[in-house]
Amino acid sequence: MPLMNLNWRSLPSRIAVIGDSIALGRTATPGDSWSDILYQRHVGQSPATNMVFNLGIGGNTSIDVRRRAKAELSERNIEATILMLGVNDLRHEIVTGEQQVPFDVFKKAYSEIVEICLEFGSLEILSLFPLQPNKRNTLGAHQYRLSDWEKYNNSIRDIASYYGVHMTNLENSLTSLEGNNLHFDLVHPNSHGHRAIFNALDASFKT
Repeated sequence: MPLMNLNWRSLPSRIAVIGDSIALGRTATPGDSWSDILYQRHVGQSPATNMVFNLGIGGNTSIDVRRRAKAELSERNIEATILMLGVNDLRHEIVTGEQQVPFDVFKKAYSEIVEICLEFGSLEILSLFPLQPNKRNTLGAHQYRLSDWEKYNNSIRDIASYYGVHMTNLENSLTSLEGNNLHFDLVHPNSHGHRAIFNALDASFKT
């Protein structure tokens, strides 16, 4: 299947960002999240016609996004979507050890989300944001295991490849920034991390 790639030269007018709290930008200073910077760049180019809709919701899993994606994209007449999702799926409850969304369920739900998004035009997938290195692997009531992060992130890459969708690989893009303070906590980027995400997306859109 030929690879589809969003780019600045032919970016559709109405874009949706959909996913979890990293898509929402909750841990960045207002205006500094990667989705905010995308909004400023895209809408600034043509305020009369361009729009970026932030459909990120904190705590959402693939099950949640699959449930709401079609209606939310449809009612906004979306022409292209950027998907960032998965870190909530892989976490485990500390007390019970139960995983939020088991791997096989995640793969099916994520694939269905991709199919829904493609009904509304082009799609760009963002890989998982790396976990903060050298820190405890717990946040609140949940544990985040690096082995699960790798497994789910590889699955996202495989799904993108299967559907011919371009994936911005954040792990590769952020490797050169090791040692910089990119994290708000174990899972979430701070404002610097959000800028790094946007820079990676910007580089993808220039290819």
